Amino acid sequence: IDDDIIRKYEKYISLICRTRKKDKYLSKNNNSILRLDHLLKLNNPTKVFLLYRNPIDHAASLLKLHLKFTKQQQEDKFILRYFDYLGHHEFGLHQKIFNLYPNIKDADLSFSKDSMDFWLKTWINYYTYIMENKADKITLICFEDICDFPEKTYSYIADVASLNQHPSTPEAYSPPTYNIIKNYNSNLENKAVEIYKQLNKKRKYI
Repeated sequence: IDDDIIRKYEKYISLICRTRKKDKYLSKNNNSILRLDHLLKLNNPTKVFLLYRNPIDHAASLLKLHLKFTKQQQEDKFILRYFDYLGHHEFGLHQKIFNLYPNIKDADLSFSKDSMDFWLKTWINYYTYIMENKADKITLICFEDICDFPEKTYSYIADVASLNQHPSTPEAYSPPTYNIIKNYNSNLENKAVEIYKQLNKKRKYI
């Protein structure tokens, strides 16, 4: 992203905040991983929170969404065109892989996109990239901590974000389970679980 686009994005943020009479702007975007270096260079103080989840549950959730959107796009071509228009390629018939590594080979993600193995490998690539390049520049938040220790986790997020008023804290939450998905590569599972453990060691509030 060139500097001109960054300056325009800063102006956009400023206008949104002024319109809403707020001093903070919150954006949630999975594609932000591709532009973290640029976002961290914004003139306004920027805090980046990255949520991670147990890889088996996360991959199962991603697979569930992929199958859901694929089915919808097959039944209604407008949904496919709309996803393409938005640049929303995380799931569905036109799913695209984040090119986090210039030398990544197609064989590295040769698993069927309708399988747990594909989404486990995607999880591994994504969070390996974070571990190797960005973990010390961003704030890591564990999904399971939000579920199990909401008060402590929300309080930490509020402090890092310099919020004048802490958000209301929900009660402990039990996320849905994915009993329909059983088969996946044990080597991928072991590698993903090890990365998950390393991420947990880097979080600073537990």
